[in-house]
Amino acid sequence: MLKNYTVIVKNVDIVKENNLINYLVNERHRNHLKKDTKIIEFSNRKTYQTHNENKVKINRNNYILNGKGGKSLKRISKSYTFNLPKSYKSIVSIEQMRQIDSMLKRHITKIYADFNIDINTDEIYSVLHYQDNPHLHLLTPYLDKNGKVIRQINHKGFTSKLKITFSKIVDKVLNQDISKYQKDSPEQNNINKVKIDLERLKDWYEDLMRIDGVETTFYKNQIISIDRMIKDIDNVSDKDMNRIYKNVEKVKNGRKITKMKTPTI
Repeated sequence: MLKNYTVIVKNVDIVKENNLINYLVNERHRNHLKKDTKIIEFSNRKTYQTHNENKVKINRNNYILNGKGGKSLKRISKSYTFNLPKSYKSIVSIEQMRQIDSMLKRHITKIYADFNIDINTDEIYSVLHYQDNPHLHLLTPYLDKNGKVIRQINHKGFTSKLKITFSKIVDKVLNQDISKYQKDSPEQNNINKVKIDLERLKDWYEDLMRIDGVETTFYKNQIISIDRMIKDIDNVSDKDMNRIYKNVEKVKNGRKITKMKTPTI
């Protein structure tokens, strides 16, 4: 039984935030190449970054005017990854994730207000990764409108409120009850992983035929074999997987020798 859905929290440095956002929206990154993965921005990146740039300028001016020494500004935002369980992919739509995102942003502004900090929803940046385990990436401000560091967001109470809020919103939108959610057993997790690997290998063989422009008999037979294994996933053995992987290595080596274009798996 879970108390709250998983939320991962990280600090984001000024010099790294732009690269982080580039990564979050990069559909070609190897971490985002899973089948049916969709990346959707729910915020205006330019507006969000303009807010931050202005706050940083104010902070630097304050730093110079005060002339009290101390450390210069290092962090610019907090990164939150709000995760849903893999089993939820079948019950949550992109529009529902958009609704969750919108409600979450509004509640985040209220949580900031609880700590006497005034922010707007356009000061929060969000991206949806709609994949096997749908999740939202949110960046929240580390500086207020006057360029002052919001130290309250480092408190455990702040993160705890976010986790509870996210869980309540998800349950409301999806009509679920997290207290009744049961995690998959280690055995089932392993079966799920094998299935994902097989689906990825099937996609790989299909990509090869698209690149070559020819429906190679060997590739077609491998796809048929993989399809059979997926349908009987509970009975797939290590021997079966080793056979599939050996064939993959043979194909990769053969294409390397002939200098044929080969997509990554």
